[in-house]
Amino acid sequence: MNSQVKEPKFNPKSIKKMEYTVVISVLVFTAVFVAVSFYAGIEEVKEKLSLISPSMWAILLGLSLINYMARGMKWHIFGNQLGFNVPIKRMAIYYFSGMALTVTPGKIGTAMRLWLLKKCHNIRYSKGLPLMIMDPLTDLASLFLLCIMGLVSFGGGHTASIIVFGVIIATSLTILNNPKWFLKIIKGLYALFGKRKKRLFVALQKMARNITKLVTPWVFSQTVFFSMMGWGASILAFYLTIQNMGGEITFLETMFIFSFATIIGGASMTPGGLGGTEASMILLLITLGIPKEVAIPATIVIRFTTLWFGVFVGFCNLPFALKLAKNKNP
Repeated sequence: MNSQVKEPKFNPKSIKKMEYTVVISVLVFTAVFVAVSFYAGIEEVKEKLSLISPSMWAILLGLSLINYMARGMKWHIFGNQLGFNVPIKRMAIYYFSGMALTVTPGKIGTAMRLWLLKKCHNIRYSKGLPLMIMDPLTDLASLFLLCIMGLVSFGGGHTASIIVFGVIIATSLTILNNPKWFLKIIKGLYALFGKRKKRLFVALQKMARNITKLVTPWVFSQTVFFSMMGWGASILAFYLTIQNMGGEITFLETMFIFSFATIIGGASMTPGGLGGTEASMILLLITLGIPKEVAIPATIVIRFTTLWFGVFVGFCNLPFALKLAKNKNP
């Protein structure tokens, strides 16, 4: 390493511990929803879940795969922009493998992707850090835009919310497109704390310059588009789920609920947005007049297809990724 940016390390033992964390998360998730289902009426919830036919399950899972593939394209675009030259199939394996650790603390799934890039292609962890920043940032920008579009369905009176969202996006883009903002902050921190860690701050300066390569209008618009396409597929899945269970809701209303709840879940800082996302979805659906015996199972289904199915896909890819890392075969 040419800097003091700490590189994560993964081995069979550490991954085994992470697997236990995932299993515990699944058990807790299941227990909570069983308890909530009893509150709504367990028989009514079971009846609504039974309305999702095998063919509908296939459609919902297919839409989730579209979500994963569309958002995974961002890593390929960002990697090419930074000169990684990693084949798209390889980048897909790394991206999907990281999803296995979505419900582990501390963005470990993203760190694993960067570790795989280092092991298989000798791309320094510090050079890959901008991807760790830009991936959630483009997700957030797309969710804000979807949230704004969904607000239209509620009629007037939301101009202030739209303006706030617009200002947040515009301000973020302005700061990111101007490396001077980053460099001034980094230099200021270096003057205060960094004289003993000069190489670390040099690495941070390089990262700031690399981030600006990823927020050019063309690159940023491409990645936000793929992110919106991915989340849009999951929104469609949510809409179809509610409709199949007899709930009366428009697609735009579904768009607002899904995107807003996902933002809240991300803001909660829990792994995978657990807790905050589900609670927000259920409360917003009930607020719109959707019966709780529909709101709860619909949330169970969409979280299974978007979150837990993604974890399953990740674990299916993980052995292939670890084998590539072991062989160090670029």
